[in-house]
Amino acid sequence: MRLGLNLLAAAGLAASAAAAHAAPVAVPGCSKSAVAAAGAAVRTARTELAAVPLEADETQVPPPASQAIEKVKDRLRAFVRAEMACAPASPDVAALADAMAARSGFFTVVAPGQPAPEPPDRHGGSLDYAVHRVDGHPAMLAVVATLGIKCGSDSMLMLYERAKGGGWRELMVRRAGPYSEVKGGWGDLRFAVSPKDAQGRWFVATVSTTPWCTSAWQGLPFELARPGPAPDRPNVFFRGKGTIYLGDEEDLVVRAERDAFELRHTGASLDPAVHSRRHVRRYAVSGDSVRRVQPVAENVRDFVDEWIVSPWPEARDWSGRDPELARVHARLHPDHYGPLDEFASIRACAGGLTQVEIGADEGPGWFFLVRGGDDGPWTMEQVARRAAAGCAGPDRLGRGAE
Repeated sequence: MRLGLNLLAAAGLAASAAAAHAAPVAVPGCSKSAVAAAGAAVRTARTELAAVPLEADETQVPPPASQAIEKVKDRLRAFVRAEMACAPASPDVAALADAMAARSGFFTVVAPGQPAPEPPDRHGGSLDYAVHRVDGHPAMLAVVATLGIKCGSDSMLMLYERAKGGGWRELMVRRAGPYSEVKGGWGDLRFAVSPKDAQGRWFVATVSTTPWCTSAWQGLPFELARPGPAPDRPNVFFRGKGTIYLGDEEDLVVRAERDAFELRHTGASLDPAVHSRRHVRRYAVSGDSVRRVQPVAENVRDFVDEWIVSPWPEARDWSGRDPELARVHARLHPDHYGPLDEFASIRACAGGLTQVEIGADEGPGWFFLVRGGDDGPWTMEQVARRAAAGCAGPDRLGRGAE
């Protein structure tokens, strides 16, 4: 199942003093003729893009198509700037998005009361706009333009702030760079803007999927950026990537806090019987320094899964003092073809510990001794090939429930 082309953006809080940390940009005056010309330029560029033949391998984006996509996005940015120059101080965001679409977004006019035709599954086949207020900051607006590409979509985010002297000033532009495969696009873009920290700085978190034609599994790249020397040259101070299993769009949650970023989504489990589980990625943000912190899972079973599949520099922070843990982690980590099977049991132990058992391809299973309550935070204390004494509680595994 492929996520839809329409953007479901998740906007968090933003700093009201953003202008103090962004490069000054002149606020253009309103020109209706400039808006019309910019809208026509978008339509022309999109028509040129749609005319580029697709490759036999439809996931490939050869240079002519890549250049045409970049041209459309450049024209979209210019068009949005022209529109925002004419936007009122307190616009109706839905009406503003509709106006943008009407002036640049449609190849054909749909008769009143008739359903819109299904857009062609090719580069440039659709174009959508969304305009959002940033909660708690009436001077900031977020504009997202979503361009349909083969097997998915590619979105760009443009942040604007109401200038003190009037007019809307472009603060930041976030978009994918040129790509040679459709997976380079920013599909189903979500974003969140943090409140200001103690120094008055804020950041933008962007999370997207990697469009593809055949798989329900897609990459999930995410980035954190602060204003840079120009709106289209932000300071991207952190990049990461996960894998998402496409399904319920509401499963993808993005939060940006004053000093933290959190991402929750459905992803792979190391247990084929579980198939997929909720992934939790939380990061402490201090200036441009980013460090993963707990929670890293929603339950103890998933904590054990995450401890195994995470790189050791992260898993080490969730580990006790047993020096054997590093060696065991290296043996079980998927990069080293860990000899694991399915989760077998979860039992309470004496001393507030929990034992999670995973079967092995050969020989006895693996027993993970974890400290922490039902909701964490958890610490991996020991991993052994036999059950620990004092772990005689009833098995509460419950396939898919723990």
